[in-house]
Amino acid sequence: MRFSAMFLCLSVAPAALMADTITASAPITKVTLYPNGASVTRQISLTIPTGTHEVVLPGLPQGTDPGTLRIAAEGVTVGAVSAQTSRALPDESAESDAVIAARAEVRRLEQALRDRDAVAQGHRVRAEAAREQAAFLRDLAKGERTIAEGDIVALSQAVGAAILTALETAQAADLEAQKADVGREDDLRILGQAQARLTALTEDNRDGVALVMTVSSTGAPATIDVTSAITDAGWSPVYDLRLTRFGVEKPALDVERGLMVVQNSGEDWQGVDLTLSTSRPAGQSNAPDPWPVEARIIPRDDGVVMESGGATAKSMADAPNLEVAPVVARDAAESVMYGATVAYHYPTPVNIRSGADALRLKLDTLAMTPEVYAKAVPRTETSAYLTAETPNSSGQVLLPGPASLYVDGVLSGTQDLPLTAAGDDMELGFGPIDGITLRRDLPEQSEGERGILSSSNGRQETAVLTVKNLTDEDWPVRVLDRVPYSTQDALKIDWSAKPAPTETDPEGKRGVLVWETDVAAGATEEIRLETKMRWPEDQVLISE
Repeated sequence: MRFSAMFLCLSVAPAALMADTITASAPITKVTLYPNGASVTRQISLTIPTGTHEVVLPGLPQGTDPGTLRIAAEGVTVGAVSAQTSRALPDESAESDAVIAARAEVRRLEQALRDRDAVAQGHRVRAEAAREQAAFLRDLAKGERTIAEGDIVALSQAVGAAILTALETAQAADLEAQKADVGREDDLRILGQAQARLTALTEDNRDGVALVMTVSSTGAPATIDVTSAITDAGWSPVYDLRLTRFGVEKPALDVERGLMVVQNSGEDWQGVDLTLSTSRPAGQSNAPDPWPVEARIIPRDDGVVMESGGATAKSMADAPNLEVAPVVARDAAESVMYGATVAYHYPTPVNIRSGADALRLKLDTLAMTPEVYAKAVPRTETSAYLTAETPNSSGQVLLPGPASLYVDGVLSGTQDLPLTAAGDDMELGFGPIDGITLRRDLPEQSEGERGILSSSNGRQETAVLTVKNLTDEDWPVRVLDRVPYSTQDALKIDWSAKPAPTETDPEGKRGVLVWETDVAAGATEEIRLETKMRWPEDQVLISE
């Protein structure tokens, strides 16, 4: 029988006050980690005598939200449930296994330090006793007595030998004491760490939350799972993208997926069964309705002064007061996902310390076969870029996250990998190819008689795009440039290119032109692009 219980009350029912109290421990066994937050499951395993009893689970982290607690039980029936601070418990609760172990370790280390000090002190006492003996013999030799001449030599030899023996004994004892002191500072440091851990555990127990449950038992073995939500935890994907070009028949791309996990719940997670979910229970759960916006037009203002790239009004006060729709602030990191939730179950138990640095876990490696080429954009760049393009053939969604890029084992850069559904194309840049240089020259350019900043009605541009391959290998090159486009019938735009582009408006990007060509080692490729724009005399060009 499984039983789920919400909190039925905030204090223990009166009938339960007369029941026997059983203090239980519940190690964390399962964790489901979300991008922001986590669901933590603890398990109580014990045999409860027949009848109604009160089971107390102390040591839940401070800040545990009672509203998120859920209970599932087998072997017992759970009745009233209460969350209390540990200080409010009517009886002194038993120490947890972690506290008992920490206290025992402190006692062991303290005893070991006392034993070390006792050995060292014993050697020092022997050294002091030997020195006292030597001093006594010296004093004895100074005594005022009449000694026969023959006995003086014998006495001096006997006293000298005895003093030598005593001093040698003192010296040896001093050396043994010094040996006994070696490592004492390390022992003190380890003891201090153990004492700090015990203090932290006992403070957590004292200031944390205790769960008090009324249970009815038939005497059979029982398990009680307690699940709670925490907010100070999360995970994010991280990638190593490894492109191999040399030593293989075809270029290969390995996508090594990892997981960055961090938690600051106030307690360590030891050997937990970890699942990572893309669900965002703490985030927005519904799409907002669009805000209505009224569109209005205004008469042309003869006093508007045209500037490069647009128009500047004489005064903002001259324009009508247009109502602007409010903007809802959103955290840029809160990306919105559509489709089914993705979950990853980590195959081995995991240890994650509270408040420690982010832990990186290896997920898997996805093998892909990319198309490799040099991407050339002479309008903005002076070098082409090594680019790999491949569909996401993994059959899985690749979540957005930072990626480190490697070419033939050498780190070449970093980039943010976008959300990529199964089957979607990925274009990955692996850094500049310094041996492929680019230029964009404007040998011919003319404008209207009164210049671009006035009401001229025409413009013409001729651009020469140059790609020079200075490397010792042939390269497939993809050259990109653009021409202006218009949605107004009165604005006429004509363009021509030699050679003609391989593709226009890729992926709906209007005005973008693409040339795909092969440039041999040491060769140069040129593209000539001409653009003409005309518009009525009473109009002005405000953007291009």
